[in-house]
Amino acid sequence: MRIFILGVLVFSLAGCVSNPGVDSLTPTEMETFKRMQILEGDVTRSYTVVAQVKGKECHTDIDQSKALSTEDAITVLKVKASQKNADAIMNIKCERDRTTDWRNDCWSSMLCVGTAIRFD
Repeated sequence: MRIFILGVLVFSLAGCVSNPGVDSLTPTEMETFKRMQILEGDVTRSYTVVAQVKGKECHTDIDQSKALSTEDAITVLKVKASQKNADAIMNIKCERDRTTDWRNDCWSSMLCVGTAIRFD
């Protein structure tokens, strides 16, 4: 019985959404994070695509007392783009998902996806 309970506990914890936080950035990445631009519309400068980045803000409590925020999900985008040494994020699309994601222990979530770029 203990092995079963331990297995359930390990499985439950393994599925939690684990976003890199601002505090996980190196000093160089932190400077990049602070300068990170969020671009809307056409980009007139020459750039190179670095990566697609995703940021997910998740409700892990059933009462969902904290409002989901695109700002929090975009902060995760900025952290991930900073880790890739990008200068900006463009084409950001955010969507609220009200379905329960049991794998990630999310009762509802906000998912933002964008393109991390570096200016030439």
